[in-house]
Amino acid sequence: MRRISFSLPIILFAVFLCLLVWPIAATAQNATEQSPRLQDTPTPPKTPQREVQSEKMPVNIQYEEGDNLGRRLVLNLRERFDKSRLFRLASGSERTIQIILTTREEFQGRPGLSSVYSAVWTFSYGEDVLSNYLEGQLGFVRPGEVVELAETLVARTDEVAAQYSYLFED
Repeated sequence: MRRISFSLPIILFAVFLCLLVWPIAATAQNATEQSPRLQDTPTPPKTPQREVQSEKMPVNIQYEEGDNLGRRLVLNLRERFDKSRLFRLASGSERTIQIILTTREEFQGRPGLSSVYSAVWTFSYGEDVLSNYLEGQLGFVRPGEVVELAETLVARTDEVAAQYSYLFED
């Protein structure tokens, strides 16, 4: 009788251990079985660069000669649009959102201190068609704020493009 009472806790412990380890082993086995299936599934073909380019919103920046801060602002804007996943710099006569940017020195006697800028967003159907006014913005920019203003204007362009996206539909 003593022998049965001593072996009963060992048997119960062994059964408990099997019940505890079995789900973990089954999960590990399922994970190893699913790995080859994931590797065997074909990956969708990558879209060519031309198709990705056509999905981006075309943007054209027109700069009317101004001051040095304005030139830096236009350069930063073009860099931001060129690196953007949403926009591309327009080429040729296509439907585009145009940003007409004008800058002037705030104080004539102190160049480089700050500038006044005007940004106007228009929609253009092409080179020979009159553009439609969409939005406008005025402000001041200091030398240390040029990069931040360029990012703000790109974000504002995204808002304008979303609001007037129906103009690009055929």
